[in-house]
Amino acid sequence: MTAAARADRRLADVLAALDVLADAGDNKARHAAAVLRGGRSSGRPPIDDSAALARVDELTAAGRGREACGIVAASLATDPDEVASIAQRLRKRQRKRNARNGFSASPSGVGVSS
Repeated sequence: MTAAARADRRLADVLAALDVLADAGDNKARHAAAVLRGGRSSGRPPIDDSAALARVDELTAAGRGREACGIVAASLATDPDEVASIAQRLRKRQRKRNARNGFSASPSGVGVSS
């Protein structure tokens, strides 16, 4: 028996034991079995913001850095109530991307409203 076949057999044994516990009313066992089976992915589907972040970069390079995320968010939003949350998501992703690339935000103007 190959190593992969042994691993599959062990997984099947664990899943069978979890199913017995789940049938007895153990919700933790039911959840564990679902995770091991790789059922539905949890959470929301990811949003591809690469084009929006490229536009933010263009606006930043053009000297509109402080309002860039808000401008792009306003163009993406289908509902005016979404603008703030989209802008927040873009700012967060831009910070993460800049940190990954070794850039740091300029301390001037950060967190200051005019």
